[in-house]
Amino acid sequence: MLLYGGDVDVLNDVRFRNRSRQLDELLRGDYRSIGEELRKAFPKTTGIQERYVPLVQRFAHEQSGALYARPVVRRFGDATMAAPIFQKLRQVYADSRIDVTMLHVHRELLIQQTVIMVPMRNRDGSFHFHVFSPWQFDIEYGDTLHAYDLQSAKSISCKIPVQNESGAVVYGRMYLSDQEAWYEDGKGGIIPLIGSSVQHGLGMIPAVGIRSEDPMPGRFEAPINDAILNAAIALMISESDTELLVHTQAWGQRVLEGAQLGQMVEELQVGPEKVLALYSMDPTAPAPTLDSPGRSASTWAVRRESTRARRGACWSESGGRSARRPTPRWLSGRPLLRSPRARARGWRSARSSLDHPR
Repeated sequence: MLLYGGDVDVLNDVRFRNRSRQLDELLRGDYRSIGEELRKAFPKTTGIQERYVPLVQRFAHEQSGALYARPVVRRFGDATMAAPIFQKLRQVYADSRIDVTMLHVHRELLIQQTVIMVPMRNRDGSFHFHVFSPWQFDIEYGDTLHAYDLQSAKSISCKIPVQNESGAVVYGRMYLSDQEAWYEDGKGGIIPLIGSSVQHGLGMIPAVGIRSEDPMPGRFEAPINDAILNAAIALMISESDTELLVHTQAWGQRVLEGAQLGQMVEELQVGPEKVLALYSMDPTAPAPTLDSPGRSASTWAVRRESTRARRGACWSESGGRSARRPTPRWLSGRPLLRSPRARARGWRSARSSLDHPR
C-alpha cells in the first residue's frame, strides 16, 4: 500500500514475470508459448503451423561457450591455511559440481540479468545450488534505499516444485529470512532448509544475488533481456507466417493475353481451393452462382456437345461437304463465349461467314 504521495514508478509485475518465464523456457528449448504468440499476431488465421528457431538458446550457449572450457584453479585463503582444510574445500567444490552450476548461472544472466542462488546440503555432504530467475522469487523489501542489496530485504519467497501429477507441476514455497529458512513438502508441512530447525541462527539471509546489470532504483531485479526475447518471437512468427503463405498462395499462375472482357476467366484463390469467375457483358444477366466441381464439369460437357451440334447444323444449311471443315478464323485462339447475348452474336456472325464465304 502506497502511503507517501511522491512520484511513482509503476512496473507491470505480471508481464515482467511472464516474460522472464518465457525466456527460461526458450533457453531450455521449451516452445509451448509460441502458439499463444501466433494467436495474438494472427487472431483470425487458422491452420498456421508453429515453426521454432532456437535463437535464445544459441545466443546463450555461444556467448558462454568459452567459459569453464579449461579446469578452474581456485585458492582458499592464504599460504598459512592448513593443507587438510584446503583439500577438504576443494573436494566439496568438486563434489558439488560448482563449475557446472556457475556455467548455468552465466547463461541465465545473459538473458535474465538477475538470479538468486540458494545452497542446499545433500545427504552425502555435498551442496546443490538452486538457481532462481526473477519469475521464481518475490522479495519483501526492508530498506528500499538499499534495495539492490539482497541482505537488506526482510524476506525472500521462492517458487519450488513440490508435486507432479499427470504432467501438471504444482509449486510450493521456500521462505528465507535472516532468522528462518524452510520450504514446503507438498503435504501441508514444512522442512528446515539448514540443519534440523527452521531457525538457522546465521543472522543473514542464506542466499546470494547475482546480476549482470544494475537495477532501477528501489528494485533488486535488473531488467530482463527483452531485446533477445522480442527478436526470437518475431523470427518464429515470421517463419510460421512464411510457410503458411507458401502453402496457400505462392503458386505460379498462367497468363492469358489478348482476351476480351466478355471472354475473361478470373481464378480466385480461397485458401487451398480455387474459384473460377466467368465474366459476362450482359447487364440483365442473373446473379452469379457458385457451382460445385462435379456440376461444373457436367455443365461444361453439355455445353460442348450443344456447340458441336450447332456447328453441324450450320455446315449442313450452307451446302457444305460432309467432311469437317477447318476451324473458322473467328473461333481459333478464343475462349468460348459464355453470356447469352454474346453467344447469339457469335453464331449470327458464324452463319453469315459460312453462307457468304470470301
